[in-house]
Amino acid sequence: MAADLQSHTQYWKSFDLLSLQQELDVTANDLATRQDESDSSRKRLVEQSREFKKVTAEEVRKQVAPLLKSFQVEIDSLSKRSKAAEAAFLNIYKRLIDVPDPLPAFEQALSHQKLVTRLSDFEIENTKLRETLAEYNSEFAEVKSQELTIKQLKEKIKDYENKIESEVQVIMFVMIFYTTCPLLYTYITT
Repeated sequence: MAADLQSHTQYWKSFDLLSLQQELDVTANDLATRQDESDSSRKRLVEQSREFKKVTAEEVRKQVAPLLKSFQVEIDSLSKRSKAAEAAFLNIYKRLIDVPDPLPAFEQALSHQKLVTRLSDFEIENTKLRETLAEYNSEFAEVKSQELTIKQLKEKIKDYENKIESEVQVIMFVMIFYTTCPLLYTYITT
């Protein structure tokens, strides 16, 4: 699709519709001028033909009549062809003169397509970042869990230390008591 849009944009850039419309406008104006000139010229020819008939002898007119008739038929044929070509041109001219140039729309679509591609790249990057964040969150939860376990173990160690300390105190007391009062210790333990 990107290649199609690029090639269409390039085509319309080289087609240059605005220049074509300007050329058609100039040609249409020239055509109107030539039609007016042609009408005037034709009227002059008709007038000259009438004048020729008035001033020329009958015999010469009869000899020239087939030639004039041939010229008239050819002129009529050329006029028909000219009018058909002019009508076809004017039909095309009317259709093309106000057609908006699609080039800006193609260029804007191309720009939008580039943005869509960038957006797609951002979405891919966003997905990767979300996956990385999920991994970090999982690792963080694991570390938190380990922290909790470490805290619990530290509390157990502290409890054991307290218990050992208290047992040491009892043992110390017993040892002190035994050393200071051996008779009493023997009596109590028996």
